[in-house]
Amino acid sequence: MTRSAVAVAREAPAIGEASLPRHASKYSRKDGFTLPQLFACLAVRKFLRQD
Repeated sequence: MTRSAVAVAREAPAIGEASLPRHASKYSRKDGFTLPQLFACLAVRKFLRQD
C-alpha cells in the first residue's frame, strides 16, 4: 500500500487501461474523457478521501 497520491495517480491509468474499455459504447462521444481516465480520477479521489 502506497502513501503517496502521486504514486496512485501514476499507477491508476495503467490499471484502468488493462481492465476497462476506452469508451462505454461504440456510440460514445470521443471528445471527452475515456473510462480509464475517469477510473484514475476516482482512484485518486478515494485515496485522498474526497467524496
